[in-house]
Amino acid sequence: MIRLNDREKELENLLNENGNFNKVYYFDSLSSTNEIAKDIIKEDSLSEFILVSREQTRGKGRLERVWQSEKDAGLYLSIVKEITKPNLASMLSLLAGISTFKALRMLGVEDVFIKWPNDLLISKKKVSGILCELYSRKNVFYAIIGIGVNVNNRGFGEELEYKATSLLMEKYNIDILDIAHKIVLCFEKVYNDFVKVGDLSQYQEFLNQNIINIGKPVEASYGNKIIKGTALAVCYDGSLRVDVDGKMFDIRSGEVSLEGYYGK
Repeated sequence: MIRLNDREKELENLLNENGNFNKVYYFDSLSSTNEIAKDIIKEDSLSEFILVSREQTRGKGRLERVWQSEKDAGLYLSIVKEITKPNLASMLSLLAGISTFKALRMLGVEDVFIKWPNDLLISKKKVSGILCELYSRKNVFYAIIGIGVNVNNRGFGEELEYKATSLLMEKYNIDILDIAHKIVLCFEKVYNDFVKVGDLSQYQEFLNQNIINIGKPVEASYGNKIIKGTALAVCYDGSLRVDVDGKMFDIRSGEVSLEGYYGK
């Protein structure tokens, strides 16, 4: 960990005042915020905490994909919550997506959208990704919500040129810790709403207005097959309803691709 500077201390104080977190951890560099969060759970048994790093050396997304995590180029954040109903953990990616979307909008980013289930896009390219993991220790379950936002990146190389973007590349100059602060505060609000109800029904209208998949042709994994149809809506449980020639499929996890996005 690193010694906090005045700016980071300010963020820590704000989060402690406005949330239920036991501690805020800052690192100069680490392997992955989600992986170190697991180590902290093992060693300290804290129920709720936040972890932020300036750099990740083994940042990852879904399906073990590499997440470029250069120093001070992005926000690398994990939010840890002790949960009593692990069967509801599948909805946390969308909660994190709602929180990140709201945070960016509050900071003046008007052209951002959510791509079901765990990405945020600007100009049809990924600007943020979310990786939620369930972890247990001594019969206690924890949700580890990893959120990455490309903030100050100036490019991504040939492989990702048409797939990724950053706030800076989209002409937004926003402080990384301001983004962290807003995301965590938004997450506290939507998470508490979610816990009271146990589903996403109160955010269904919001999701259906701001998820880019809705009304578009999609290709999705369903069981052991690939289906092609039109995304109709997000359901109360967070699943994506897809119409395939009049037959309805509710996609609860997996890959959902959009033609014309990520360079496809």
